[in-house]
Amino acid sequence: MEKFAVLKDSELLQLKLNANGDAVEKVNTFYKSTYGRLRDVCVAPDGKVYVITSNGTNDKIVVISNK
Repeated sequence: MEKFAVLKDSELLQLKLNANGDAVEKVNTFYKSTYGRLRDVCVAPDGKVYVITSNGTNDKIVVISNK
């Protein structure tokens, strides 16, 4: 699964690619308008997802873990 942060729509997207990796089979949307504009996303080796906000003030790093 690929993950993308979206500035304009303020959401985190998760894309499931087909077996060949050349087409999107499914799109999951998370945190729509929850944290404001999302600048970037990174997935750590331990599975935690880090999302950086970009709102101009009070920006933060949001840590998402699979509990």
